[in-house]
Amino acid sequence: MRSTFMGLETARRALMAQQIGLETTAHNIANANTPGYSRQVVQIQAATPFSPPSWISPAIPGQIGTGVEVAAIQRMRDAFLDGQIRQETSSLGRWETESGLLNQIELIYNEPSDSGIRNAIDGFWQALQDLSINPESGSARTVVLRRGEALADILNHTYTQLEELRDSINEDIAVRVTEINTYAHKIAALNKQIVDATSVGDHPNDLMDQRDKLISELSKLVDVNVITDKYNATTVTVGGVPIVQWDSAREIETRDDDNNGLYEIYWKGSPNQVQFRDGVLKGLVEMRDVQLSKHLDAVENIIGTLMTQFNAVHQNGYGLNGQTGLNFFEYTDEPLMRVAVTEDQIAASSLGTDADGDGVIDSIDGENARSLADILTGKIDIYDKDDPSVIVASGTTLRDYFSSTISQLGVDAQHAMRMTENQDVLVNNLESRQEAVAGVSIDEEMVNMMKFQHAYNAAARVMTGLDEMYDVIINRMGLVGR
Repeated sequence: MRSTFMGLETARRALMAQQIGLETTAHNIANANTPGYSRQVVQIQAATPFSPPSWISPAIPGQIGTGVEVAAIQRMRDAFLDGQIRQETSSLGRWETESGLLNQIELIYNEPSDSGIRNAIDGFWQALQDLSINPESGSARTVVLRRGEALADILNHTYTQLEELRDSINEDIAVRVTEINTYAHKIAALNKQIVDATSVGDHPNDLMDQRDKLISELSKLVDVNVITDKYNATTVTVGGVPIVQWDSAREIETRDDDNNGLYEIYWKGSPNQVQFRDGVLKGLVEMRDVQLSKHLDAVENIIGTLMTQFNAVHQNGYGLNGQTGLNFFEYTDEPLMRVAVTEDQIAASSLGTDADGDGVIDSIDGENARSLADILTGKIDIYDKDDPSVIVASGTTLRDYFSSTISQLGVDAQHAMRMTENQDVLVNNLESRQEAVAGVSIDEEMVNMMKFQHAYNAAARVMTGLDEMYDVIINRMGLVGR
């Protein structure tokens, strides 16, 4: 037989359920602007109905309801969209990184401009042309010397800046590796708390929001794959290898294998390198090992051409004092260079005769200066800096070779910029779709608050009515005859 006070229990359950609904609504409103927060919804269901036992038939016509109960507080989140957002965020991180660094390379070259390498090559060529017309002119020789020094300085400066950028990226890689390890440990710690809460039947929604936010931040650094089990524990893998598994995190580290100062990324305590396809880390490695190496090689190839082919022609000519076999350029600290001659030693002439033996060249022409100018603008082969037998550009001019390098840089920068813009649009679209599911709508929450408040008031009125009924039964019935 059901209790006389069953109605009070039913009203109490209603009050408790509506109170939880109000508290959840308040929690949603409080976190309306919290990054990574997912809207929570109270799942209310009818409590198990009362059906009294009987030998033959129920003592009452059917089951009697026992009120309401909160089945769960559900976190509104689309797991499929989360996976897509993480994947596209990794790609966005890579292209943002490459786009920004390619823009820095463009700033280093500063082309086209009056202070760039192409202008320095043109100025040097023009000075040699003027010297070929007036090979004995002291002012023409001074201009050749100064413009040769200007060309050497801009090549040295460009190479040094590119090298410094590569070193900066290399250090940034080490910093990013530390960040990844930090995220992995934080995710593992949250995993433990979430599993502990889930195992006792709780719904750790806020903890899962925190974990998802950390995973999203990690996915920008490196592409990840996430698997969630029935205990709400996540396994996060990078390149198929778990970096987080339940409450343990596996670290990665940097090693300088070739002792050249450039880091490779390994699993800590393992001979295996970390394999990744996207993310900021991929962009940094790609820029350091591909793009910057390519541009450093290009500048070094130009320097190498001047050191070999330009010097070879200069060695065949004669200066004002009849000296020959001199190099115009020399290495200071390879691959950096400087001008190695004085004005009088510039080998502008193809002649070097001293008929009367007075130490002064009797006749001089400007043919060798013209040949030197041809090295800058004529068709030549550009050889690899490390292997002189390998031609990296055949039948081109020094200026065209450099222009081709700049043009390719422009194409790469535009491609990276377009990819960044496309990925940004895609990620924003996916986040907007996720926001439609997980975001807090103040208007909707205000409606929910009114709904729960009125339901709470109604339940309170029911309890008041039951209280009055029990007061009559307990305190007023049976008073006759006393």
